[in-house]
Amino acid sequence: MPPSMFVLAVLRRREILQHLNVIFLVPVHVSGPKIKGFFIQAIDDDYKPIGSFIKNDYSKLHDECSAITHSHPGPKKDVSFIWKAPQHGHGGNVYFRATILEEYDKYWSKVFAKVLRPPHF
Repeated sequence: MPPSMFVLAVLRRREILQHLNVIFLVPVHVSGPKIKGFFIQAIDDDYKPIGSFIKNDYSKLHDECSAITHSHPGPKKDVSFIWKAPQHGHGGNVYFRATILEEYDKYWSKVFAKVLRPPHF
């Protein structure tokens, strides 16, 4: 399979105050040609799920593995999501990896975004 034509990008984080706790929200964006589907997961240095995504109108959550996927089969282009860092500190890195489906017989797995290192989340 040729290299992915898609970019999985982590954008600048936002900090919000919620019940006297600082919550870190990190936008995650997929850009490239139209796609049929995606599965994006947040993992730590040990490949364990970390944090959670925030559901939007065109997504479905898989909280058990800190992942988000599409909720409808129609074409999608330039989709964005918000990932919420764990509320209690984390000493390692966070990686975002995706499987992106362009066609049923044409997909890319292990598409990684830039690594987030403490204290950037």
